[in-house]
Amino acid sequence: MMLYLGSVSKVKYEAINEVINEYLKEVSKIFGEPKVIPYNVESGVDITPVNEETYIGAKNRAYNLYKLIKDENSAYLGLESGLAQRFGSIFEETVCVILFKGMEYVGYSSGIKVPDYIVKRLENGEKHYEVLNEIARRRGLNPKDTWGIYTNLILSRKIELKEAFRNALLTLISEFL
Repeated sequence: MMLYLGSVSKVKYEAINEVINEYLKEVSKIFGEPKVIPYNVESGVDITPVNEETYIGAKNRAYNLYKLIKDENSAYLGLESGLAQRFGSIFEETVCVILFKGMEYVGYSSGIKVPDYIVKRLENGEKHYEVLNEIARRRGLNPKDTWGIYTNLILSRKIELKEAFRNALLTLISEFL
């Protein structure tokens, strides 16, 4: 069974495979021997989506994959990270949309609070990715490891990706078992 991933990001690919291996017994009952195939598809949202745009980006990735592949027996995965305003603060979280057998399964990660010093720069008009690129360059970090930057490498972005996919996957699995 093919699980098409709407991204060629190495960390997304690794996250998906790690979760599949963690739940292999359950996954195998539905998907047989799963194989993850990454594809580069557009999310159709800003580089740093906010609130509902994060879900829209994940959904667009999954549906764009489906339009490209059109295999009714495969699953199509869209993962999108973005910012969410909650409780008077800004958090980063990831949304996962899985399309399978005509149904949409959605999960999202926990959110990690974006540090105030970054939020202040965003409020001053700087772009999120530009701020992270500058911080990463100065600290010698990967600018795409947002959670690593926010937590001084205590957590990594892979954690949020795994959480979002796991939550969507377990919703799907619970329906078919």
